[in-house]
Amino acid sequence: MKMKLSLLGPIALIAALCHVGLATPITIDKRADGTIEYYRGDNGAREVLTNPPNDVCNPIPGGAKELSNYSDATAFLYATPDCRGGYDIVGVAGTWFQYGIYAQGFRLGSAP
Repeated sequence: MKMKLSLLGPIALIAALCHVGLATPITIDKRADGTIEYYRGDNGAREVLTNPPNDVCNPIPGGAKELSNYSDATAFLYATPDCRGGYDIVGVAGTWFQYGIYAQGFRLGSAP
């Protein structure tokens, strides 16, 4: 009987740790490695974003008339700041430019 009770302690501890581990969400900081560089559509100023977040919509204040992707993730450019509707793709080390149209938002990752 003593052996059964001595095993109960470690088993209960493991069960408790598993329960806490399953109930606690794991947060991983998903950021692209590198930079996104763009020229603002409203004033022509050059902006550089270092290690921007992946898998979230990133609005572009002033819009981008040209954008270069020097990160390790694919960039999806949108005509709206909420990243809805159609998009253009800018691959790693790629540059996007379209005369008269400004990108208003972008998302980094493997899918739009």
